[in-house]
Amino acid sequence: MEVIMVHEAAREQAITIAILEFIPMEQHDAVTQRMEDDGTDACESDCKANTEAVEP
Repeated sequence: MEVIMVHEAAREQAITIAILEFIPMEQHDAVTQRMEDDGTDACESDCKANTEAVEP
């Protein structure tokens, strides 16, 4: 399980680096913040959906 998490983190970092290559430096902070916010929102939605699926 830990290997998968490390692989996913490395993949996420590689994608972020690739995206930021095409975005002006002065926008990097805003873009990374948006990615973090959207990722948090997605995780919260997934957790809620999983919890609702398990509850009777």
